Amino acid sequence: IVDGVGGDSPIGVEHDVVRESVNDAKLAREPRGGFLEALAVDDEIARAAELINAGQRVALFCGIGCRDCPDQVVALAEKLRAPIVHTLRAKDIFDYGEGNVVGMTGLIGNPAGYHAVWDADVLLMLGTDFPYDEFIPDGNTIIQVDREVSHIGRRAPVSLGLVGTVKETVEKLAPLVDNTNSASFLRHIEKLRDKWLKQMDDQADLSRTDEPLHPQLFMKQISEKAAEDAFFAVDVGECTVWVARQLRMKGGRRMAGSFNHGSLGGGLPTSLGAAALDPTRQVWAICGDGGFGMSMNDFVTAVRFDWPIKVIVFNNSELGFVKMEMEVSGLPTFPDATGLVNPDFVAYARACGGEGVRVEHAADIPAAIDEAIASTKPFIIDAIVSPGELTMPPSIKLDQAYGFGISKVKEALIGLKGDHSVWKSWRDEFRANVF
Repeated sequence: IVDGVGGDSPIGVEHDVVRESVNDAKLAREPRGGFLEALAVDDEIARAAELINAGQRVALFCGIGCRDCPDQVVALAEKLRAPIVHTLRAKDIFDYGEGNVVGMTGLIGNPAGYHAVWDADVLLMLGTDFPYDEFIPDGNTIIQVDREVSHIGRRAPVSLGLVGTVKETVEKLAPLVDNTNSASFLRHIEKLRDKWLKQMDDQADLSRTDEPLHPQLFMKQISEKAAEDAFFAVDVGECTVWVARQLRMKGGRRMAGSFNHGSLGGGLPTSLGAAALDPTRQVWAICGDGGFGMSMNDFVTAVRFDWPIKVIVFNNSELGFVKMEMEVSGLPTFPDATGLVNPDFVAYARACGGEGVRVEHAADIPAAIDEAIASTKPFIIDAIVSPGELTMPPSIKLDQAYGFGISKVKEALIGLKGDHSVWKSWRDEFRANVF
């Protein structure tokens, strides 16, 4: 602990000190783990209840700080008839079908989550330091609960900040609220959620046989076939989108990743850590080809220790999310920067001592996933997917549409000047998103 903030700190030990003997003596002060329970004062909690009881459209926006109290949060939302929106980090805490959960907001969220947060007149933020403040409205009543005082008001102006752990605060707050005015608001948001879920199921249907394949097909099949207590190590990039939209965290499933913008390469190492902790648990690494390529040398570590991890590599030979960000910003595609030259991932898996399968046809996806699950060795699914798949946000702003349009105009001019790779990129996007 440094200045009251928890974290890892390096400690340098000289090589000649390591060999010295140390007297066996008890520490003057025993080390203490975990976090102190903190609770806002009663007057502040009573004020929060007043603000909530006055609301007409109350919504809960929940983060990883709700890890140890999902039941209490769901009970509060049901009492208020209010929707629960969650962050990506909290996806394995709140899942569709549990209470009033409507999903995520943000760039990879859904319209229900977006409108629940944006249209609420009272927003209760519980244990979240959600960094994308453009998705949090200004001017509405916001109550934020967090054990870190530095998080209060950091992302949006708050009407009331409660410094405390979510569990203890919610337990004190719940008996004081008595407001069901949000029932019609909840019904509206649930309709948006159900429509969205239907769209996601349609996008992931195996009848969509165009090739290269749609990545959603793989993620939906993994969601349906993975163990009820599977662990998912998620990399950064477009693969995060498919996790957010097609993967269900039912039962005792858990998920971990860096979830920080641009921090590629963490999917495989995270899966190794999970397998080391519990080699008997089914562990999946969800990776794009860019992220996997940054740490693929560690696959041999899984072979060395007989950890039967399952790795899916969404192979579109491109840094797809970077390409999408460039286009939204009004820049033309630049294959020299975003294009990838990938090895044969299945041959690599076998060279390391593992197993693998390359999948290019929709009909082969279920069998490939079954093969990975049944394997007792580290396994790679080389999923050949379209580089043209667009990852659309839940709400498209004018500047984003304008930027994308300008990007296409610039790409057309480049194509007319003789760079015919532009037309291939357009063809891929058309095939992936129109059919």
